[in-house]
Amino acid sequence: MFPLKIFVIGGFFASGVLVGDIARPGASTVLVVAPAGLALLGSAWWLHRRLPDPQPGEMLPRLRPLTAMMLVTGVAAVGFADMGLRAKLLAQSPLPSLDGRSVTVAGRLTTDPRLVGRSTAFTIGSLVHEGHPLDGKLAVLAYGRAPRLELGDRVRVEAKMRRLDLREPFDASLARKGVVGAAVTQASELKVISRTANPVLRWSNRFRARMDRAASASLAEDEAGVVLGLVIGDERRISNHVEEDFRVSGLAHLTAVSGANVAMVLGALLLLMRALRFSRQTQIALSLLSVVIFAVITRWEPSVLRASVMATLALVAFFFGRSSTPSHALGLAFVGLLAVDPMMLWSIGFQLSFAATAGILWLRPLILPRLAGLPKPVAEATAIGIAAQLAVFPLIALHFGRVSILSVPANLAAFPLVAPATVVGLAAGAAAMISVDLAQVLMEISGVFVSILLGIARFFGRSTFAQVLVPNFNSTEILVAYLAIASGAMLLSGRARWARWPAVAAALLFLVASLIPVAGSSTPDGLRVTFFDVGEGDAALVESPSGARILIDGGRDPLQIAHALRRRGFERLDVVAASHLHADHVMGLAEVLRRFDVRLAVHPGVHAPLLATLQEAGNLEPAGDRESIQLGGITVDFLGPTADMRIAAESFDSGGASTTEGSVLNDSSLVLRIRWGSECVLFTGDLEEAGQQELLDMHQDRISCTIMKAPHHGSARLLPAFVEAVDPEWVAVSVGPNDYGHPTRKALSTFEGAGAKVLRTDRLDDIVMEMDQAGEVRLTG
Repeated sequence: MFPLKIFVIGGFFASGVLVGDIARPGASTVLVVAPAGLALLGSAWWLHRRLPDPQPGEMLPRLRPLTAMMLVTGVAAVGFADMGLRAKLLAQSPLPSLDGRSVTVAGRLTTDPRLVGRSTAFTIGSLVHEGHPLDGKLAVLAYGRAPRLELGDRVRVEAKMRRLDLREPFDASLARKGVVGAAVTQASELKVISRTANPVLRWSNRFRARMDRAASASLAEDEAGVVLGLVIGDERRISNHVEEDFRVSGLAHLTAVSGANVAMVLGALLLLMRALRFSRQTQIALSLLSVVIFAVITRWEPSVLRASVMATLALVAFFFGRSSTPSHALGLAFVGLLAVDPMMLWSIGFQLSFAATAGILWLRPLILPRLAGLPKPVAEATAIGIAAQLAVFPLIALHFGRVSILSVPANLAAFPLVAPATVVGLAAGAAAMISVDLAQVLMEISGVFVSILLGIARFFGRSTFAQVLVPNFNSTEILVAYLAIASGAMLLSGRARWARWPAVAAALLFLVASLIPVAGSSTPDGLRVTFFDVGEGDAALVESPSGARILIDGGRDPLQIAHALRRRGFERLDVVAASHLHADHVMGLAEVLRRFDVRLAVHPGVHAPLLATLQEAGNLEPAGDRESIQLGGITVDFLGPTADMRIAAESFDSGGASTTEGSVLNDSSLVLRIRWGSECVLFTGDLEEAGQQELLDMHQDRISCTIMKAPHHGSARLLPAFVEAVDPEWVAVSVGPNDYGHPTRKALSTFEGAGAKVLRTDRLDDIVMEMDQAGEVRLTG
């Protein structure tokens, strides 16, 4: 069985971190708890050293009960104090108190800059404000063309400060990374003071830049994006459709560097050194160096850090002639990484990496004998895939609400391609440091493997039954799920026959909860409007008492809305409307068009690449010159876009790639007014100033409505005159974690200044409103 002692220690440390995060202890408490914890750890070590020497093959002597109790109590106390101290230091930063003010801050880039539309986003640390050093980091968004920036560069920025709102998921995730505030600036206010002096960082920056250049010169965009993601964790070039194929097929871990890459690189290096007859000491030294360099190149991804620590422990044990147990190394990596950065506990990558590795170490030996009829390599890969998927299933349900049911066969098909694509791709990066021409040859070889990977992801990802939605688990359900997995594992091991019925009962319970649709939704008494929580995107459903159903947009997830409608018992939709052809609005409509009887499906009449995808799924026609249609006691008015706006969008933004502020494709959004009695709901798509002004010019006396969907997720590109003309009592903001600052303070203050009640999907999940014919609205969700 899997040794759990080290994980019990890690669990106590994590518990201390969680309690410290909740309690936020004062300095006096930390000063008492920290020395007490260290004293317990010191006493445990002293007792441990007095025990007999370890048995042959063991690195350390076995723990005694008293020592173990002192150890777990000590690590819990240290975890509590560590988290409390970090939270205290960050809370003392003066930056949040400068909310709304313009400040000048100097700092060093702690993340690679990312393009966000027409802006550049990055994080700076080692902050200096008015000559005083500050704890924490600052998230910066610079509009316009920024100077060349690299990780480690020192910059000075004059920016407007924004206090983090910890109720918002995106801001909360920033705070978990030690960010104390956000800043918005123009690129012209950003100055590079000096380039990084760290030779390892400078070399890694050059390596990534050269590899990017070689990939771009020799491979198509999709292949280049996957090679860069697979080898160095650079996901910036991966397109939406490729990302979706890999995610749905269960191959998403391949588009971002993972711990397996460490094993591949280290294995290839060791084989080469042994072939060259390097000494044992040289092999160990070069292997340790390669682990460090690879971690820097891949930007310290949690899974890479986990594998790097485990590899380092194994190499050190090998140097001293000791055996290294992978499970013990995994537990030590867990404790060690959390000790260095307890905030890592909230990282999804950290959680998934450790869960998957623990599942492989514990469950694979139990599953493998059941696959004895398969060829050994196939059985091994299948056992690893099943073990990893079982171990991460509860976490996937917690964070994403969906699981890929074709993940194991997809990974089995991809398995032979990953290692050569990674190793050759990394060799291409190394060659690029000498000759870009040589690197292009190697990159083309890596691209051959990657192109096959793309085909596998496309085949499995676009299968009708590639994934299913499951309920988002809470902490109790997570615990029950892992107890069920543990019971099943003990049953397979033959050590606990009593676990048979709990395992079967738990499996049936999760099957019922995850896969069986709930009863159809009741008939509304008034006009029911559901704004679905689809993250940073739009999807809304309108239902009338007489049974009319209108779906406006479908979000980015290809299955979420289709499953939501199925769970309501729907088979028919009267109208499906795509407000405009950006992925965060329409990716989910393709599956709706395939699975439901849709009487009318319309789009604004502007062509874009995603239109072809939707046309493949069902008949989607331009709204054209329609003015209104009658459906089951309600009236749908088509207020926009005008013919001039459609022509402008076709000529300016025909590629449909821009989803950013200032896009003409946004201003050509389909605008719908849905009337119920004397009241109405206004759906505005992603309208910005030009589109809003056009609507004011054409329909100012027709757009006043009780409920309004906020234009463009609460963008700052909002005309107060437009909001005044609509004069809504309720504004629904469909929004999720994003780098654009949605919803902006300007938008929220404009809505609230007009007397509207603002509801946000990122805080309330699905928003369900029911309006009677007199305009009275009640929340029912």
